[in-house]
Amino acid sequence: MNNTENEILNSKGESYNLKSSDDYLNIHIRSGKIVPVQPYDKHNSMTTTDLFSKAGITLLVYPDSNGLAEGSIYIDEDGSSFSDLINKNYHYYTFNYSA
Repeated sequence: MNNTENEILNSKGESYNLKSSDDYLNIHIRSGKIVPVQPYDKHNSMTTTDLFSKAGITLLVYPDSNGLAEGSIYIDEDGSSFSDLINKNYHYYTFNYSA
């Protein structure tokens, strides 16, 4: 999608030149994927379960040609160290979609 024009480009291997600036990013998403997003907050990392539950989440679904998509999200308990990963103190969710 080109954020300045809300344009979706479906490609089967073609090359495209996309406009870019310091104000926005071009995001490339493979079909068949679900992308979890949440509002940006420069004061909070939004990675902990507490902040996650307050902010909510939006799932962007990009089905493949068969109408299927999948995705996942990892949510850390404290958001500040790798110890939660080592100690398995986190939540991991998977998402599936079918049209």
